[in-house]
Amino acid sequence: MSARILTRDIIKAAAARSYVSVEELMGRRRPRRISRPRQIAMLATRTITGESLPKIARAFNRDRTTVMHAIRALEEKPPHPFAIYEIRIAAGAIAAERQVRDLLNVREFHRNGKPVEEKVAA
Repeated sequence: MSARILTRDIIKAAAARSYVSVEELMGRRRPRRISRPRQIAMLATRTITGESLPKIARAFNRDRTTVMHAIRALEEKPPHPFAIYEIRIAAGAIAAERQVRDLLNVREFHRNGKPVEEKVAA
């Protein structure tokens, strides 16, 4: 059973790939080093999940027309050919980790992969 990739997984993966924080990616600032990864994350969300434009817009705290603009802008000046693929792979890993955490009923993992002893209240 593979883990379902959620929009938040894609946002985390896109932020990590672009060396910006999730807060920057979700924020209102528009410098190119932030806006371009945000646009790529929106396109990746549409490509990977097939979510509707309004749903993607809500996830990014934007309007659906902003998502439409992002997709059109990337059609005119496409990202690196492997960008969406890399985000899909990273988001899949994040989703798989989330699924394992849920199955083990723990809140988080240490960086070395060992689960934290604190269990989530059922």
